[in-house]
Amino acid sequence: MVSYNTSMIWLNEISQRHWKRCVKMFRMKATTLQSLCYDLKIQHGLKALRRICVIKKTTMFLYTLALGASNMEVQERF
Repeated sequence: MVSYNTSMIWLNEISQRHWKRCVKMFRMKATTLQSLCYDLKIQHGLKALRRICVIKKTTMFLYTLALGASNMEVQERF
């Protein structure tokens, strides 16, 4: 069972330390990803829910598109 904190630790590590993996998994640099999340939150009203923050929602969507991941794969990763 993967906890909420484990997936956030993984996201932070990918976006801060492994820029090549960030580009491979989400098809954009970490700075671009952060800007996208900021724009979605401020300009378009994307809000965090109970246990899913804006960056996690965005990366789940991008992960699915970039890698053609199935719903089951996304659930396992996040």
